Amino acid sequence: MSALAHKDEDRIPCKWCGTPTQMLGTKMCDGCWELETRIQSQPDLARRILDDLESESQVTELMTEVSQEWLDELAKVKQQRDDNRAKINRLNGELVRQRRSALEQYDRLIERFDRLREAVKALGDQYK
Repeated sequence: MSALAHKDEDRIPCKWCGTPTQMLGTKMCDGCWELETRIQSQPDLARRILDDLESESQVTELMTEVSQEWLDELAKVKQQRDDNRAKINRLNGELVRQRRSALEQYDRLIERFDRLREAVKALGDQYK
């Protein structure tokens, strides 16, 4: 091990982010030290930037909520559409069955009528 290398025992967690750091005096990693130094040098600018980022974050959250509401509503509409299609298919099936039944009854009536006509003709032929 080189003389400049630090042992793992010489590292402490950064006071801001928890990243192990060798900076025992500041107790900050390089990234947090850099950020804190820049914030301290221009705190008003840092606040404006943070405020802007927070408002963008709020807009993003709102858009996410609205998007989810729209997706939920779309799912409801699709479910209603599917329910309506199923209902139409059931009704169409019932109409087909009723039409088939009506045609079968009509065919039976025609058969009866034909038999009656033949019976009347046969009776007429008997009395000639």
